[in-house]
Amino acid sequence: MKDSTVVVSGIKPTGRVHLGNYLGMIRPVLRLAAQHEAYVFVADGHALTTVEDPAELARTSRELTAVLLALGLDPARTVLYRQSELPEVFELARILACSTPKGALNRAPAYKAAVAANRAAGRQADEGVSTGLFTYPVLMAADILGMAGAAVPVGADQAQHLEVTRDVAIAFNRTYGAVLTVPEAVVDQDVAVIPGTDGRKMSKSYDNVIPMMAAPKEMGRLVRTMVTDSRRPEEPKDPATCSLYGLYRHLVASEQVRALAERYTAGGVGYGEVKALLTDALVATFSAARERHRPLIADSAGLDAVLSEGAERARVRGPRCAGAGPLRPGTGLVSGAPGEPDYAFGDSDAAAERLRMLGEAFAPPSRSLLRHLVGHPIGLAVDLGCGPGHTTRLLAEELQPAEIIGLDRSESFLARARARHVNARWYLHDVAEVPFPEGPADLIYARLALAHLPRPDEALADWLGQLQPGGCLVLEEDEDIVTDVDSLARYEAMSSDLVRARGGDLYIGRKLAGRDWGGANTILDRSWHQRLAASLVARLFGMNFRVWRHEPHVTQHHSEAELSQLADELETLAQSSIADQVDFVIRQVIVKTRQSLSAGPRPVTGVHSWYP
Repeated sequence: MKDSTVVVSGIKPTGRVHLGNYLGMIRPVLRLAAQHEAYVFVADGHALTTVEDPAELARTSRELTAVLLALGLDPARTVLYRQSELPEVFELARILACSTPKGALNRAPAYKAAVAANRAAGRQADEGVSTGLFTYPVLMAADILGMAGAAVPVGADQAQHLEVTRDVAIAFNRTYGAVLTVPEAVVDQDVAVIPGTDGRKMSKSYDNVIPMMAAPKEMGRLVRTMVTDSRRPEEPKDPATCSLYGLYRHLVASEQVRALAERYTAGGVGYGEVKALLTDALVATFSAARERHRPLIADSAGLDAVLSEGAERARVRGPRCAGAGPLRPGTGLVSGAPGEPDYAFGDSDAAAERLRMLGEAFAPPSRSLLRHLVGHPIGLAVDLGCGPGHTTRLLAEELQPAEIIGLDRSESFLARARARHVNARWYLHDVAEVPFPEGPADLIYARLALAHLPRPDEALADWLGQLQPGGCLVLEEDEDIVTDVDSLARYEAMSSDLVRARGGDLYIGRKLAGRDWGGANTILDRSWHQRLAASLVARLFGMNFRVWRHEPHVTQHHSEAELSQLADELETLAQSSIADQVDFVIRQVIVKTRQSLSAGPRPVTGVHSWYP
């Protein structure tokens, strides 16, 4: 397997994570992740076929995440995310379903097992079988193909599901061109099928599992219930047919395995002794992970943050490789919202926290800018790219408009804004698309919104066209970042290059200075220098870097060693007490269309009461 091979694997958060999960998927993934780019997801979308309690699904998703982290999965190296935080996967599943023969789904193991169980019980073949279960392989295909996964660690019983994925990719490529990566299964033939306590395949559905994070006493109790034959200790036995030996051999050194196998074939070992040996091996294998698991599972917010940050990174890779967005044009579907930028910093909980920190850090220059308009009666104010509403709050507090609306492309951010700012109005809307949902406006405000737009001149002209006669356009954009700290300077250069590669301009503030606004008057055009502690900047940069370091443009121009070194340096700097500061140069502009601000005094009511 090449070092550049991308590994993708997922696990359903149903019930307790058990030994079969570990041997069949988790341990192989951990080994592969040490040498390859890896994406591991909590498959909560798949779990909906059996889990109908939302609270239970959230709990088991966090439990699975805590187990993966306790077992040594490093989220800084391996992208760990929750499936449902990537809605693109579900859209891709719909597209792929149109290239999936029904006959392939009829032959899928999960569906065949459900039908067989129904027939054995004398029920109709499809009784209780949901469409979600039937189309399980299609969603699995979207999980893998959406990340351009080339290697997929699976148990032997899941290999046929992966064959469906391969068939779908081949069929799609035959119709639309070589778009999708055709993956290969990574099956540890030595593991094959892991026996449960009753001798059948270890499975939650059979209630025969040994949970990895179980206490030693529970592990011992479960092992003691394992089914064996009736042969006496002195009788020779075939280790290959014994479930106890079948588990033991995966947990200890090869010398111990050989020694026990010899005692089996020669006679002289009893099942009670082997059960004790297996219990000791289980306890020894998972004791350290169990200790790490306790504080992890107690930190729900921390687990959610890990998954959300992973989702941001996965979203960067998915749409670049085979997410639904790039597949749309080739199939004849509309390719997305007009003006949709190719690059974004994400909209997860971690991204919301990043915006909160930015809002606090840059509030002084923004408030100073807005105070140039204090005293003007403003009817409708529009906040472009409002995010979770921090800039909207600034507008309300400083200018007290009669009405205020926020526009953003992230429903996740808007949901946060609605929860806090009950009297504003919020719209899911691309800021580069006109007309706006309401207008014309008396004031339009945009902070750091132009940098990622591919056609900023068009956007500016459109925004001016959404103003009342005499209305004001208020802009704040980065002009420069000045630092003597090497790691921050390297991040800044890498970030600027990435934005430029996506058609934007990180320092578009330079192009606003002295700009001719045609039929509008420049009320204010200045640079503001905002100095921030290097440690705070490193924390902000580090949060961004975790999102886009796996962006293909970045990985094509920088080695993994270089990227890992920068991540480590940013983390160290964020935790330091270094006295250095970073100078952010911000271009601030107020442009006023002809005539005065709308004089029609709309009543200003209770603006400050919007914010608890």
